[in-house]
Amino acid sequence: MEKEGKTWVIVLVVIVALIIVGLAIYLLIGSGGSNNTTTPPTDIYASHCKITSATNTFSLTNGMSSSLPKISGYQGTLDQVTWSSSNPNVAAVNPVSGPDAMLQGIAPGTATITATDTAVGPKCTASIQVTVQ
Repeated sequence: MEKEGKTWVIVLVVIVALIIVGLAIYLLIGSGGSNNTTTPPTDIYASHCKITSATNTFSLTNGMSSSLPKISGYQGTLDQVTWSSSNPNVAAVNPVSGPDAMLQGIAPGTATITATDTAVGPKCTASIQVTVQ
């Protein structure tokens, strides 16, 4: 009978130890409940957006025109790359064909020229900071 009592004590000690380990893991990893801090979902464009510019900055003389550095990595057709200027009073951008565009210096200042790969989505962009002197 004494052996049976020791066996039950050992079984109870093992059960209590497993409960403690499980509780520790639960507290370290988290409950998975709605009160946990979660990472926001990643941008849906991030895995598909590969558009890049050959440079981040570009200088242009006021009144002059120049072709912009090429972009690469667009996913759609050439017609699915659109261009815009954050300050068209300083620098205007005119698409030539797809990833190629002409830049015109209008007035001294800075503007951000953005190419958007519309085949992927509106957040798939590459930008170039332009300084007109």
